[in-house]
Amino acid sequence: MPDWHLKDRLNHVYLAEIVSMADSDTDNLHKLGWQVEFDWSIYCQSNNDYNAYKLLSIHSSYIQGAIAYRDNDDHVYVDLLESAPQNRYRFKDRIFVNVTDVLLGQACLYSQSIGYDGFVSFVPKNELIRYYQQRFNAKFIGNSQGMYLDDIDARRIIELYYY
Repeated sequence: MPDWHLKDRLNHVYLAEIVSMADSDTDNLHKLGWQVEFDWSIYCQSNNDYNAYKLLSIHSSYIQGAIAYRDNDDHVYVDLLESAPQNRYRFKDRIFVNVTDVLLGQACLYSQSIGYDGFVSFVPKNELIRYYQQRFNAKFIGNSQGMYLDDIDARRIIELYYY
């Protein structure tokens, strides 16, 4: 049963699920316009510490977004997060407007489940810093480029999109 929901630009809600990503899922991502500099296959290997997941709208096998994260002692570290090209926030006619929200929500939910109160950290691309600050209330970690979501931000994201 799906636990998450996606919203389109007209605010229609679609049931969605987040499932483990297999190496075979990564084969065609670059051909579909996903970031060439991201190698998702590294995160799908069974011999590493990462959890790699794909976001699917129910009744569709098309990957709407993906996330790779790992346990980092006192919080969850998001190493990679990507929306499918048609869902990127700069694309005004994007299909789903909350893909990043749902994927971050998954990392926050995992953080809660392992006793880290939803704390999540990540290092965004420079051009996305303001987006993460405004949309998610992400804060800088000291003077670094790293950012984090605290327990309050995590709870808000989870409550918005998790059933």
